[in-house]
Parts: sequence; structure tokens; C-alpha cells
Amino acid sequence: MGGLDVAETGGIKANQAGYSHGVGPGRGTNGTFAGGAGYGGKGGYGSGYGGGPSYGSANVPILPGSGGGDYIPGTVGQRGGSGGGVVWVDVKGQVTMNGTISTDGQNARNASGGGSGGSIWIACDGPFVGGLAAVMRANGANGNNQGGGGGGGRISVWYNMPSYLRAEALAGNLVHVTVSNQCPSFRGGLTVNKGSGWYNLPDTRGAEPGSIIFYAAAYRSGTVLVVQ
Repeated sequence: MGGLDVAETGGIKANQAGYSHGVGPGRGTNGTFAGGAGYGGKGGYGSGYGGGPSYGSANVPILPGSGGGDYIPGTVGQRGGSGGGVVWVDVKGQVTMNGTISTDGQNARNASGGGSGGSIWIACDGPFVGGLAAVMRANGANGNNQGGGGGGGRISVWYNMPSYLRAEALAGNLVHVTVSNQCPSFRGGLTVNKGSGWYNLPDTRGAEPGSIIFYAAAYRSGTVLVVQ
């Protein structure tokens, strides 16, 4: 793909498109007042059962969010929320955002756990630019009644990163890359919020927010010698 322009009235949405209720590596524990699911941050405890663990990579987030625990497995009205899905964008040019990219988890049903947020990974050779109306979200969802909240998802953006730098970074070589939790050319909103539940931070049994990371080529100043 040569480039991507997300208009203010447009967007890419993979909300509730991850692992189903009670499924996934960060799934909440099933039972009366079930736990929330984890992904970028751990899931919160319900009043009866534990939340799911965090998992996956903050740098290369390509996994979906997990499902919250079920109050009564197999009963439609007693299910946890599904996790958020995956949005993976790989372009040669510039990414310009004025719309919304979202991979939110699903709120729980009766006495169950919330789903965790999903993944957004954007990699582009050119600049990454976002206006004030731009939004990227991978939020965890709320538990229901005494269920646990879902953990936040993961957002990672690699910009001004040609293919050879991406290969270096994937191999663990970050000599030519800067790493930050913000991008000066993106003025929009970024959230990987936790869902609310029976326990909430600062209680350590509450769900945790997810991860946000930006990679960019590190252009260092130097001396240019011109030979005529």
C-alpha cells in the first residue's frame, strides 16, 4: 500500500472482534462474579474469581484481546465480553489520520468479566500525522455487577521506518531507532484504558491500562563532505 489517509468521517474498527467470551491467553476466570480479561494490562478480579494475565508484545502487537470470564458458561445472558480485534497497517508512504481506528473490548453481561482491548500496529516508511480529530483506541471493557474489568490493549506505531530499519528493530537492534510513548506530529487522542470492575486501581486487583509505543528513525546530525 502506497499510503493511508483516514478521513474525519471514516475509520477502521475491530471492536469486539478478538477472542470470544472466556477464551484467549488472557481470558478471565469463569465463575460467579468472573474475572476480566488481560492483554496489554492484566484483567481485574471479580469479587469471586481472578482476572487474566497480560501477554504479547508491546512493540509488535499482532494478537487479539481476550474474552472476559463467564458467570455461567454456555448461558447467553451470563457471558463475559469479547476481546478487541487486530488492526495492522503496513504502508510505503505517509499515514494521515483525522478519523478513528479502534479495537475496543466488549462490556460484560450479568456478573461476568469485561473483554480486553485489542491491537493496533501501524508501520510506515513515511511520516505519521494526526489532526485533532484523530483517535486511536484499544480500550478494555467494563465488568458487570461484581465482575472484573478488562485490561487495556496495545498500540504501536513505527513511522519514518524503511524496511531495513524495521528488520533491524524486529531483530532487536534499536541503534538507529528512537522509542517514545508519543509522536510530535500526532495531535489526536490515544487511549488504552482499562475497564471498570468490582476492584479498581489503585487496588492491585483492578484491571490495568495497556501499552502505547512509537518507533521512529533516529536521524543524527553529522558532517557532510562534498568532493568536487
